[in-house]
Order: sequence, then structure tokens, then C-alpha cells
Amino acid sequence: MSFGPGALVDLPESSVIMGGLEQWQYDREIEEHCWISESRLTSKLEEWLKGRGIPYAAPLRLKTPPPKLEGRNGQSFGRVDAFIFPEWFVAKTDEVNPDNGRIRSRLFHIRDLENTKSVKVGKKRFGLVPMRFVKACPRGHVSDVDWGRFIPHRGAGCGGELYLEEDGTTGDIGKIFVACSCGGSRGLGDAIASPEVLGIGCEGRRPWLGADQDEPCDFPHNRLLTRSASNAYFSISMSVISIPESADPLEAVIRANPGLLKIDSLAKFQGLYDSLEFGNPALKQSLGERPVSEIWASIDRLRNGDKRQLEVKEAEFNAFTSAEYEALSDKPNEKFFVRSLPEQVWRTGHLTKGITKVVLVHRLQEVIAQVGFTRLEAFANNINGEIDESARPAMLARSLSWLPAVENRGEGIFIQFSPQSINDWLLKPGVVAREDELKMGYATWKKDHKNSTRPFHGAAYYMLHSLSHMLLTSLSLECGYPMSSMRERIYAEKGRFGILIYTGSSDSEGTLGGLVEAGRNIGRHLERALAAGKLCSNDPVCSHHRPEAKGDQNLSGSACHGCLLISETSCEQHNNYLDRSLVVPTLATPDAAFFGR
Repeated sequence: MSFGPGALVDLPESSVIMGGLEQWQYDREIEEHCWISESRLTSKLEEWLKGRGIPYAAPLRLKTPPPKLEGRNGQSFGRVDAFIFPEWFVAKTDEVNPDNGRIRSRLFHIRDLENTKSVKVGKKRFGLVPMRFVKACPRGHVSDVDWGRFIPHRGAGCGGELYLEEDGTTGDIGKIFVACSCGGSRGLGDAIASPEVLGIGCEGRRPWLGADQDEPCDFPHNRLLTRSASNAYFSISMSVISIPESADPLEAVIRANPGLLKIDSLAKFQGLYDSLEFGNPALKQSLGERPVSEIWASIDRLRNGDKRQLEVKEAEFNAFTSAEYEALSDKPNEKFFVRSLPEQVWRTGHLTKGITKVVLVHRLQEVIAQVGFTRLEAFANNINGEIDESARPAMLARSLSWLPAVENRGEGIFIQFSPQSINDWLLKPGVVAREDELKMGYATWKKDHKNSTRPFHGAAYYMLHSLSHMLLTSLSLECGYPMSSMRERIYAEKGRFGILIYTGSSDSEGTLGGLVEAGRNIGRHLERALAAGKLCSNDPVCSHHRPEAKGDQNLSGSACHGCLLISETSCEQHNNYLDRSLVVPTLATPDAAFFGR
């Protein structure tokens, strides 16, 4: 979703902004093959859109981007229209300003040009390149800077020529100026230090939707944005793992044992559950190592006819933990095929003491749908895999009747952790002290993000998330997939603790079998990952990082590019909520590790 509606894209000869969904062109025959059916995802998206007051045409549908149109002589043509943006261009005249010695180039607006490829200045013709800088707000609005008003001119009604000047060749924004032939100039560094010089209030411009599509925006001012920067576009999306219509495996077990539906209280079920160990061990094994409260909630829901939709990760966790043991007759020919690995295969000493199950995910399908985007600031989904309630994304279309989506097929490894082991670990004094330090970092972050509803995720999430990054690094060395193609899902709430490491692609690359094979040796990978995490190349600086210190890493503890940070496309929290001190002993915190000495 890096190049969805509203994305700024550099083409070989121009710069454009990708058009909204109205600009996506489908032939009738092609459109029939582009629809995606994933009811669990669409119902969640409808619920989110209703909660945000965003109108849409029900029922909401999902559709893949249109394929290229193949023409004659092997030429291909895109089916997604785009608009020229920005509308300011720089003519590479590269002359020297005699007053200050800076290299300067003429600035032109598109209305003053015959074309956007070249312009005649004097007797010579010079090539044109799009202006590098625009202005934007975190809610996705973007527009050109009025460079004429940006400059404090030396004279009323000045209509002089505008220039982009650079002092040196470093590209440092503090040495780039916009000047006028009248002698007035202003550095772009002023726009960074004092954004109000770009204008008071956001104009709410939405050029990707076409002309005259501005909307009210209460953001106090725009910020200067380099249009090719990594913070120019952040997709807001939701993904689910496609689970068969048999849905929740726990529900299937309960329906297969109707006697459970006759129980009318949690106390009675607790007594029966405690006796199942002796009376019906097969049923107890089918129910799995879940909290009694969770099993009772499902029983009570079915008993009373309540069809409450499960949270995104709750349904997935139930499906993974209910996997049957693999057999020689297994043929993984379904889009969701998981098999539990026998304990004697993966159980290797004290490092696996907190693990209760390892599941080989031979096949899975992930559906990802985009609902909007932001700029300047990214919004990660919440701990349940659903869109953060505080996110205020820009719209993808003038009116919504469908959303862009993609299907990825792949494989993976799921590791379930014992709730008892994690709860016992959380009570240790060293862990409590470390969690308090991380809470202080979250409080510092919250001061700068007062509108965010994202809660503190807790030490259990930090630990599992950090371990996931360690395993991703170890697995990528021999599973056959590049790190950037692997992803994670962390389950750490309501007694559900687990890690899913998977890969997905729209073609067959995601089903090569490398991750499943690595899962059979998960003990070796775990040992290697933990050994590498004990010492970072940036220690002692990394291990002594203080989350509460004012800076850019308030949501993480001991984590840096030398140990835990990975490609942001692989991380479900944009490289936040990480701390290897909760996984392994570090120089600064030796007593808070889940995998102690």
C-alpha cells in the first residue's frame, strides 16, 4: 500500500500524486476477477467507518488494484490516473548570485509554462524538475507552498523573478533559500523552526481527489515536507488471516460437546473443568491451554445465542492453538492449513520451558485493505490488530463504495507461550521495575501525542515483540526469504500469548516451505537469537537507554539498529514497543529477562 491514492510518486520525467479511487479504471471483465471476499475483514472495516462517522455504500466490498492494460508492441498502460504535483518547477539554470555567491535556479509555476519538460530563459532552453518541497499536515492534506508569499519582499506588490538558491553542495536544508530578484530571501530552515511562516491554518487541500475537493481542517499549520521523504505517506490499513468458515475452533469443540451448553454458571463450569483432567482428558486437550474465563465466555455466548464478532487476533489465536498434530497423510492444499508439531521435536531444554505449542503454518492467506493514509506521523494498529481509534486518515475517494485490498499467500510459524509462565515472570521485582521505566517513556511520548488513544501495551507485549524481532533476524539467515518479505503478529492480551512469524506474497514466493522447515528446528533458532541479543554492537549505550528521556525513542527501551530494529514493513508497530532487556539479560538490566541466565 505504498503507492495508494494520495501517494507522491516520482516518474522518469515528472512528479505526480496518485488519484483517488474514482481514478481507478476497470473493464467489466477484469473487474469480476478483482473482487475479494473476506467477510471478517469487511465487517470490521464497516464497524470502524461507522464509529468514525465516515459514510460508505453498504455492503462494503474489497477490490484489488486494476492490472496494467497491455497494448500493441508489448507496451503497457496504467489504469490508475494521477495528477501533476507539485505545480512549481525548478529550471536548472545553475547561475551564481553575484550578491552572495550562492548557486541559484529559476522557479516557475505550471501556469507560466508551455510544458513541464523545459523552459526558455533568455536565449537558452533549460530542463525542468519538480520542486522538492511542499507543505502538508498529519491528516494527509498536501499542497504547494506559495513561494511568492513565503519571501519577505523589498517592496509592495513585488512581481520579481523567484529563485531557489543553495549555499554549497551538501543539500542541507539550512543552506537552501528561496529568493526574489528584488533582493528579499528566506531560508527553508525557517519553515522547519517556525512552521507558521508557511501560513496559518491548514487549507485542507486534497489534490488526489481532483479540483475543488478541499475540506475543513483544524490543524493549526502545515509543515514543510520533502515530497520524496519516507514520511510523505503512511498507509492506514487492516489485515486479517483468512480462517475457514468453520470459524472459531473453540466454538466447534463446544458445539461437538452439547453438554457444555447446559452449564448455567462460571462456577459450575470451573468445577467441571477441574475434573475434566480425570473424567474426559480428550475434551480437555481439545479445549487447549486457554483461560477458563475465555472458554466460559464462548460457552455463554453460544448458550445465549450471542453472535459477537471475535476480535481480529482472538479468532486467529484460537485457530492456531487448536491445530491438530501433523500426520504423514497431510496434504496442505487449502488456503489455511496448520499442523501442531509434536512436543518431543521442539522441546529442547530450559530455553523452551515457557512454550506450550509450536504450530507449522503450511499455508495461510492474508488479506490487507487500506482505509486511508496520513503524512508526517504514522499510526500503527492497536494490540488487537484493529485500527487505532485516534487515527484520522485522509479519504481515498470522494465517496466510498469499496476499498483497495490485496491477497497475500504464504507460510509461517506460530509459537504459543504458557500464560502461567508469563504471569509468574511479570511478578518478579526486576520485571516490575523495568515495566515502570517503560511506562515513564510512554508518559513522555503521550505528552506529545495527547490525542492518541493508544494505551501502554505492557511488559508481556514488549517481551514477545522483542523476541519476535530476534527470531526474524535468525530465521531470515537460512529460511530462504529476505527479511523485508517476512512479517509478524504478536498475541499478548487476555491470557493469549503467542508469536506468528510469516511471509506472504501475491505470487508463489510466499509458499516455498522454508519457514515451515525452519520451524522444525525452532529450538536452535531460539538459542541463536537469544545469544545474539545479549550483547549489542552499540552497548553500553543501547542497554542504558532511558525511555523517559526526551527524544524519538520513548516507546522503546534497549533497542537500536544494532540489535532489534528491522524493516518497518516487517514490524506491526513501526519499530516501537521493543526492549531486549525483557528477553535476555543486558549490561544495564540483568534481572528482568524472561529467558534468564
